[in-house]
Amino acid sequence: MNILNRLLIINILIISITAEGIDEISEKLRIKIYTGNSIKSAKIVNFRMNRPDLIYQYIDNAKSLVLYAFGFTEKPDDESVRTIVDAYLNRGTVNMLVLDWSKLSYEEYFSLIPKVRVIAKITAKTIDRLFELGLNLDTFHIVGHSMGAPLAGAIGEFSEYDLPRITGLDPAGPGYDESKAPNLNYNNAIFVDIIHTDMGVFGTTKPNGTVDGFANGGKRPQPGCPRLQSVQDTAGICDHRKSWRIWAASIINPKAFRALKCPSYSDYLAGNCKNNDAVYFGLFTPTNANSTKSAKIVNCRMNRPDLIYQYIDNSKSSVLYVFGFTEKPADESVCTIVDAYLNRGTVNMLVLDWSKLSYEEYFSLIPKVRVIAKITAKTIDRLFELGLNLDTFHIVGHSMGAPLAGAIGEFSEYDLPRITGLDPTGPGYNPPLTTHHLNKKNAKFVDILHTDIGFFGITKTDGTADFFANGGKRPQPGCPRLQSVQDTAGICDHRKSWRIYAESIINPKAFRALKCPSYSDYLAGNCKNNDAVYFGLFTPTNARGFYYFDTSKSLGLVNTVKAIL
Repeated sequence: MNILNRLLIINILIISITAEGIDEISEKLRIKIYTGNSIKSAKIVNFRMNRPDLIYQYIDNAKSLVLYAFGFTEKPDDESVRTIVDAYLNRGTVNMLVLDWSKLSYEEYFSLIPKVRVIAKITAKTIDRLFELGLNLDTFHIVGHSMGAPLAGAIGEFSEYDLPRITGLDPAGPGYDESKAPNLNYNNAIFVDIIHTDMGVFGTTKPNGTVDGFANGGKRPQPGCPRLQSVQDTAGICDHRKSWRIWAASIINPKAFRALKCPSYSDYLAGNCKNNDAVYFGLFTPTNANSTKSAKIVNCRMNRPDLIYQYIDNSKSSVLYVFGFTEKPADESVCTIVDAYLNRGTVNMLVLDWSKLSYEEYFSLIPKVRVIAKITAKTIDRLFELGLNLDTFHIVGHSMGAPLAGAIGEFSEYDLPRITGLDPTGPGYNPPLTTHHLNKKNAKFVDILHTDIGFFGITKTDGTADFFANGGKRPQPGCPRLQSVQDTAGICDHRKSWRIYAESIINPKAFRALKCPSYSDYLAGNCKNNDAVYFGLFTPTNARGFYYFDTSKSLGLVNTVKAIL
């Protein structure tokens, strides 16, 4: 399968649907359109899924559109659906649609998991046709509760369009968490916000959104709900249902739920996050809540350099950031780097999003990284042909993103001016292996920062200039000691590289580095009269050799990825 167009491959047990074909499933689906000011007085129109032309006749393009997908054993007359629809109708600003799959939603739960994806594929085809007819893509929003959340996510996955937003209301956990069945995740839309209320029982344990909100810690018991003794005690569905109650309340009162960005509920309760960024969670959650505070984000396919170029301002330099293994654009590392650059306001900020591949098995990715690089190099070269300024183009890569960045330079038809590696990944690349890695041949100037040599970071020193923060090895200041490479809590030392680089963007003179043959010489003061440069964005491109510097125990840039309601 072509890597350029592939989706994440999920190895799940596929249950044959020969007994009930796609046409039969489609016949059991309906789109309900609600008009009016309340659910009590609403006019409801039903359409078969294969009639997008009729559906479109009822769309008012002056309003945004919401498609609600209810969950397992639910139907349009249930309290959950009526409450959500009523809240939206009271606002009077949306086209209110409900995906009615109630003729299927009462089937055996685990047999429904693969069928949900068939339902999604059928629905995505209808939605795509609505976009072709003129439906406004920019204001389209899917909201899914329970099993309706993975259904909503799969609609985003199967759509030919990049959907702007999908919201998951306590996405279903059973059958998803213990398998590789695809659930709603950040890849399904440009912005995916998820609210958790019953993690580990009826709700998923995985915080896989662009933003994840945790109401009262995200777990039971939720306020006003009885304690549940077992997952079979359906009276305890109250905690799971709390998610749609919170969502409906946020539609009516946009400031009902003020959420603080925080790494954990214990930190939230301890008051450690009271000065962190805050948003109002719900319908009006800002779609930049986990990236930058005001950034507009545009997604372009790799085979459309012509569209990418339309967003380039050639009066500015261009930076392409490449994140690492098991990372995604919504992660702290990417948000921190991007925010630092945007705060300077002097660059076109691009991110290579390879997150649909970056979670695959590590060692199988090593050769695949070069294929990704070859595809990317072709796109970059076309941008240069269209007029992108080569002289001010810069690639920055962290971890596995560093050899990826280097391979882009290798495969490009142009001599790239600069590539920066932030603690390039080591496992699978270190000697005696001869795997291609970032090196001085990949660009005119290659500067490499080392923070975790011998663990997650490379042992090679192959840059035009190599920089060693605090000796380049663990333990880095403020990081715990790691006992083995399997102790992923010790990733702190590896991550220190992008924190240092982000700090250098904001404060160009934060890290004064001395040219020195070794860290022991540096510590002994033998190099204090040697050449000095400032490490980071503003490192002079005539720097050559080894440079050492120390950092403070805490860096100025701190960001987190969770919101606590």
